[in-house]
Amino acid sequence: MRVGLVWLFVGLLCISGQCWADEGVGVILLQLVEGKRPQVVPNGYFEYSLDPGARVEGTVELTNVGEHPLHLRAYSGDCNNNSNGDLVGPLWGEPSTKVGLWLSSPISEVTLEPRQRKRVSVAVQVPPRTPPGDYFGFYFFQPDSPEQPADAVGPAELGVAMKVESRIGVIFLCHVSAALDSRKLLQLAAPGEVRKVRKDGQLWLEVPISNAGALFLKPQASWILSNSQGVAIAREDARPLGHLCPGYPLNLAIPATRPQSILARGHYRLEVNLQDTRFPEVQAHEIYDLSLP
Repeated sequence: MRVGLVWLFVGLLCISGQCWADEGVGVILLQLVEGKRPQVVPNGYFEYSLDPGARVEGTVELTNVGEHPLHLRAYSGDCNNNSNGDLVGPLWGEPSTKVGLWLSSPISEVTLEPRQRKRVSVAVQVPPRTPPGDYFGFYFFQPDSPEQPADAVGPAELGVAMKVESRIGVIFLCHVSAALDSRKLLQLAAPGEVRKVRKDGQLWLEVPISNAGALFLKPQASWILSNSQGVAIAREDARPLGHLCPGYPLNLAIPATRPQSILARGHYRLEVNLQDTRFPEVQAHEIYDLSLP
């Protein structure tokens, strides 16, 4: 079972690449270079541009800021997005098939006494014949006897450390031979694939979006819903949609009605525009003729 990450910004202090979790674990991401002072990793996640066959190491510094000893399992996992644009990773014991297999560490567990600090090195080894593209992976630190994680909620923003109930996940983003054509990556649903869903007395339109390329995207959407006379009855501009990993879909959910409101039966037109925030040239546009409600 795959689960989503609960992105904690309430209860965490994130400054210059460090986080202090409310359950007593401090996390700092470091890049170590021999003969130089350790450098705190910017943006709060490891990001590397690598060629096939390359190897690099990052360092995760853990501090037990609580009053009791803490024993953590350490393990890697694949990282993808769910339909809401949140990054998701596997549970302990579930197999990896992609980047989770690239990540390794000399330790599989770590014990921290109260106020103790330890550094854990995590290596990324890119397989020799890896195709060009962007690849995500997680390295998790999870206490013994964890609670079952819950589905993802919260904003889809890259953070320093992410926690699913009682585990901390550190992101590794690898750009492999990144000279790629970034055009025509975003794909909107074809006419007829827009789904009508009712939730709590409200009509929603779900528009599937997919990433047909090899680069990680963070798209935003603008849309207009118009009646048969061409009058706009609802619209939204530049809504962030979260993360869109290569080869994965997400849903754009559009409220066709407000709670308990009535939509006159008839023909409507939905116009959707997408633009990626990392690669502004990556765009998609589609018009859907719909019979509602």
